Amino acid sequence: LLLLLFLSEMLDRGSVWLCAFNIFVGYCDRVNIAVAIVPMTREFGWDKVTNGHVLGAFFYGYVCSQMIGSLLAAKFGGRRSLFVATFLWSLITYLSPQAAEMGLNHLVACRVVLGIAEGFSFPCIYHIFSESEEDQRARNIGILHAGGFAGTILAFFVSEYLVVHYSWGLVFQVFGGLGFVWCAAWYLHVGGRKLLSGHDKLSTSNPMQSSSPLINTTSTSKPV
Repeated sequence: LLLLLFLSEMLDRGSVWLCAFNIFVGYCDRVNIAVAIVPMTREFGWDKVTNGHVLGAFFYGYVCSQMIGSLLAAKFGGRRSLFVATFLWSLITYLSPQAAEMGLNHLVACRVVLGIAEGFSFPCIYHIFSESEEDQRARNIGILHAGGFAGTILAFFVSEYLVVHYSWGLVFQVFGGLGFVWCAAWYLHVGGRKLLSGHDKLSTSNPMQSSSPLINTTSTSKPV
């Protein structure tokens, strides 16, 4: 119930809070394995070198996808690209326990793909924020990064609780499911036809004429 109320408030405020929530979920998904790997190591008999490969696999993909994410956002639109990337990384997170059961290589591959998909987030969101008024962009980016730090903190506490009281697999399923919740909220906020058609791309003639909810075309005094 609290989650639904929170999402409702974000829908009222517009894209900025949903983008911050996206980064919140993304940071949860990238750091939850730092807690889950402790029982995973005991179950699968991994050594410290193997642990390093599992923990580092995310960044193998993440470091490669930043430029790709910016190109996709420019070509297909930031909102559309962000939706697809988030759905992909949420699915990968949710299926991580099954990948671990199948073998180490499958899990490492999932973590690499997770990093690639999450690497699209910041370029896509910055593309969206480029439509906002100049005097609002610094505040928008501040809210965005605060979401990431909040996600990191929450992920450690929630992951520990789930591991102790339930199972390490539930850690990935809970945070993966949270990503699907974000996808549903984003779909409703942006609009299905607009999202699927990619009509959220910036106009090459005058990008400030966008109908984005980030921009108030009647008055510049109201905050985003």
